[in-house]
Amino acid sequence: MSNIDDRRIPTARRGVTGALLRMLGGQDHLLTVTGVEPLTSHVRRIGFHSPSLFDDLSEGPATYIRCWFPDPTRPGVEHQRGYTPIRMCRSTGALSIDFLLHEPAGPASKWARHAAA
Repeated sequence: MSNIDDRRIPTARRGVTGALLRMLGGQDHLLTVTGVEPLTSHVRRIGFHSPSLFDDLSEGPATYIRCWFPDPTRPGVEHQRGYTPIRMCRSTGALSIDFLLHEPAGPASKWARHAAA
């Protein structure tokens, strides 16, 4: 998610979860941060652009995406988290996700705290 082209990431970094998602037909899509908006002291709305995500995404009330985040303590390891995208625009490839900035910070919370366009 953090401007990494997932096609270059070996699936071993993603462990069993990554292997299962790949086996079930999960596709990788590059998301590029386009903006960051603090909503409260503990919530950040992060805007993204993806040239291909909407090719595989069905929009509706139960829409979700799975994102991979780097492990802050183990280089080369990634963790998956599921999110409900908001403000989706299929024609421009834009979407936003709200991130809770909690403590202790897990991989996604830590990434979101430092994300920048």
